[in-house]
Amino acid sequence: MEKALKADYSSLKALGWLEVFEALKGWWPKRMNIEDLAPYLDALYEEKASKVMDTLRGMRGEQWRPSPSMLYREIQGIEAKKRQRHDAPQDQYGQRKRDDQMPSALVQVRLLIDSGHHVCNCSPRSPTVIKDSLCVLRCKACGGLEQGQVFEAEDDLDF
Repeated sequence: MEKALKADYSSLKALGWLEVFEALKGWWPKRMNIEDLAPYLDALYEEKASKVMDTLRGMRGEQWRPSPSMLYREIQGIEAKKRQRHDAPQDQYGQRKRDDQMPSALVQVRLLIDSGHHVCNCSPRSPTVIKDSLCVLRCKACGGLEQGQVFEAEDDLDF
């Protein structure tokens, strides 16, 4: 931050932040001085300048220059999505499973089947289902358990 206040271009360039400043200055219409970089450095000092640049490239379509907090939230959001994608259970094709496909939801479905809850037999099948707090899908028309989730629960779980 002190580098920006002193307009030390060589230090900012060595750290990679001069490119960030040039992008912030040139990609949006409002004027920006080197001193205006200080809040960005203060908010984003833990991030690598290259990561900030990548995020800025993704935000070029925004009408207004992102504020330091907006840029920080965008970076954190991208990282959270990456962690979520990496940590989430995947199906046989490598895609992230939906909430209603998670083992916990399928166990609930199996327990409901075993306790005598009926399975939807609507014909034609209702296109609308309701998902409860346990991620169990039910037919909106009859209230029965959704057939696809029942089949998935029977296939995936061995009781």
